[in-house]
Amino acid sequence: MAHNERELVGYSHVENRGGQLFIRMIVVHPHHQRKGLGRKLLESVIASGKEQSRRIVLEVFKINHEAKKFYERYGFDVEGETASSYVMELPQKPWQQGQLTVSVQLGSCGGSGPL
Repeated sequence: MAHNERELVGYSHVENRGGQLFIRMIVVHPHHQRKGLGRKLLESVIASGKEQSRRIVLEVFKINHEAKKFYERYGFDVEGETASSYVMELPQKPWQQGQLTVSVQLGSCGGSGPL
């Protein structure tokens, strides 16, 4: 979760699915987008996946070109598709099943990104 003083400005929802981490969503409030919050949330999930030796998978709507480019910059590749989404994966070595909760403490953020 990402907080700015007293308000929640972003979060990631990640599930364990068959020994891989599935990013259900990364959400950043519109007023706080393009300030690096989405990047920090995604980097935290990637670090957890590497630490646990798990692949990371997500779906992104086909109409969300900016989000697709965002994930591709971090090494995600399109591995399949549904009628409305691309299935993207960041390959990692599978490990064991379990639950993951991701929490990110944010101070000042630099950089920019589409989320």
